Amino acid sequence: MALDSSNNGYNPTPQLQQVLASPDIQGIRQRDDVNNSKSYQLAKQLGALQPEIKSIQGEIAQSDKQRAEADVNSMSTEAYAQHLKNNPSQLTQSPVYNAMASRVNAQNVASTTQQGIMQKIASGEQTFADNPLVDKYDAQGNQNPNWVSGNQKLQAYLQGARNHDLQGQDAYAVAGYDSTWQQFVQKATNENSGVLAAHSLAWAAQTSENRFTNMMSNATPDQIPALIAQFRDETQQPAGTIFNKKAASAAYESQALQWADAGDVAKVKALLNTQLDDGVSVKLSMGTNPLTGEKSGEKILRHAELVFEQNTNRAEVAFHKQNYQNAKENLSSGITEALKTDQAGFIPAQVSMPTESGGVKQTSTDAEKYTEFDKFTQGWKPEDRAVKAMNNNIDDLNAQNIIRAAGNTMGNVTTRGVDENGKEKPAGAANQTYLAGYKQWEIYKNLPNGAAAASRLATTEVNKSFEAVHALQNTLQMSAEDAALTVTNANANPKAMGDYRKQANSLISALEPSWWAKTFGDSMPLKGNVDQVTGDLATTMAYQIAAGGDPKTILKSMETFIPNNYSNVAGSLIPNKNIPNSGLESQVVGGSVALFTRLRDEVAIKVGASQGINPDEITVAPSYDGGSFTFMAGGQYLKLDGRAFVMTSKQVVAWEKKDFPALQGDKAYASDRNALKDQLTGNTMIDNMFSPEGSAFKNKVSVEDQYLYSNSGYRGLVNAGLAKKPLAEQRAWATKQLSQGASWTDNAAPVPTTTPSGGK
Repeated sequence: MALDSSNNGYNPTPQLQQVLASPDIQGIRQRDDVNNSKSYQLAKQLGALQPEIKSIQGEIAQSDKQRAEADVNSMSTEAYAQHLKNNPSQLTQSPVYNAMASRVNAQNVASTTQQGIMQKIASGEQTFADNPLVDKYDAQGNQNPNWVSGNQKLQAYLQGARNHDLQGQDAYAVAGYDSTWQQFVQKATNENSGVLAAHSLAWAAQTSENRFTNMMSNATPDQIPALIAQFRDETQQPAGTIFNKKAASAAYESQALQWADAGDVAKVKALLNTQLDDGVSVKLSMGTNPLTGEKSGEKILRHAELVFEQNTNRAEVAFHKQNYQNAKENLSSGITEALKTDQAGFIPAQVSMPTESGGVKQTSTDAEKYTEFDKFTQGWKPEDRAVKAMNNNIDDLNAQNIIRAAGNTMGNVTTRGVDENGKEKPAGAANQTYLAGYKQWEIYKNLPNGAAAASRLATTEVNKSFEAVHALQNTLQMSAEDAALTVTNANANPKAMGDYRKQANSLISALEPSWWAKTFGDSMPLKGNVDQVTGDLATTMAYQIAAGGDPKTILKSMETFIPNNYSNVAGSLIPNKNIPNSGLESQVVGGSVALFTRLRDEVAIKVGASQGINPDEITVAPSYDGGSFTFMAGGQYLKLDGRAFVMTSKQVVAWEKKDFPALQGDKAYASDRNALKDQLTGNTMIDNMFSPEGSAFKNKVSVEDQYLYSNSGYRGLVNAGLAKKPLAEQRAWATKQLSQGASWTDNAAPVPTTTPSGGK
């Protein structure tokens, strides 16, 4: 088998093997000596031992050696093996050439094998350690014949590698292979011993550190000296074990550094100051850095003190930061809880808050209120969000941005026009931005007391422009976009527009109170929203004057326009287009106004009376867009079931339809009801019994008589078939009804309210 140094194929698990002796190199040389060859003997017999021939023979032999060495070294061992396989005639050359080639190739293979083994030993890939000491002797103290030392394992491994490489080789190959073998065996033994020693030291140090760390894991400073003594007893006895002083010192230093990194000065000091058996402290046993001259123990102590100081500072900073964060979270959670019950408006605008640096300062709560409000109302309708903002005295910054964007784009609004089918074209981007903001502004204007918030969110100038747009919509029936164009064009000359407003205000003021009374009647004096209506009219007139209209002509047209487009409903001027229309108007004298007024008389006045409110104080206030109505009393909301009494136009229509049969019935038996009044005690005052001045307590009208004369009571009396019965029987019936929860304030139809609760 040809030698191949690229992969000798030998990598067994180290174990004892039969170690073969090297061949008798002297015998091999004697056997293969050229002088003993047949060719030499023939030449001798022929008398060819002349000096010349011998010289030639030497030259040929030397040439064969050189050629063989050159051929073998010109290629790798694997290439040479392949070369011999492909060229078997190579072996038919001279014996000198063959012997030299075999020897040189074997030397090359040996060198490669030796390098590979040394690399494995040095890297730790292949180790040869003694078997455990506990297995060396049996219970009787006799040496175990199967116990193997590390060197025995190494020798067996090396012999196995040698045998593997030389299998089937000739004596020349053996001689070449063994020429450096003994030196290599000694070198490998020394290398393995060094590696094992280094591993042992590292293992001893790590084991010592691990053991010491475990012992010190829960130690207090006063326990440390005793634990160190215990550590020495456990790891340094018996003498001569690998747990030496160097490993112990490394364990002390490792633990000291660990505590120093944590800033535990007390434990570091306790460790460093502990006295060892030789009277030297742990600190001194750690030695001095040979490069800097600095003592390791002192350096560790300074490091511990520095970390302790840094930790203390960090802890103080962290405490103040956490205190600040806790205060913010408490404020936020307090605002959130307050929002649930609409109490956030009572949280002070300024509160004392801790700072991150440990101080205290007055801090505005506005930003935090809005942040929590914004989270609280995510996904809500704009109307409900506005109500929640108003109820908690919070300016909705999102609504503000939308409204102000509309004001900025108002000058870019264009008339849409119509398409080829006569349909209005879609709104462009500027129109969409403007309409969205104007709608948001209207939401606030619609809310009771929302005018101030609308003005604040829009800015004063934008608010004036939007109010002008609204006035033109109400009076001239303009679209919001066309009104925006009119207002923008007129406002381009602010000085002239200011003069036009003065003229318009003067003209409206010139309308005498008698004109208003004559136009809308004296039975219900105007006192509700008259200022708002006259303001709208004055604004409309100002823009008409700006467009070139004659002031006197405009005023004359207003005297016709006002009564044709507004009606007096419970003292408030409401545009006819906004008065709910239930379709029953033709069946009632006074039409939609009479039906709407009955809602006030039949429900609102009774609700007010039950709360001690004079009926004359109760009015109805339309929302800014005319879509809902709020019943007021003396400038305050009239409360129904604890909420502001507000109804949408749809709810008013629904109520009128439900109430209509009762309305017809009330008219049918009105004369019988008036006849009953003459029999009741205190009948001269009963017509005023619904007012505080005419209450049952002051005018001696009994609750039974109140109930009998009321619309709801008399309605029940008729339904019970007692309208013609004696008064005593009727009063007995009334007493029973009242005991069952009936009231003269009961309505023929339920009254739904739409006061927004602030929810989604």
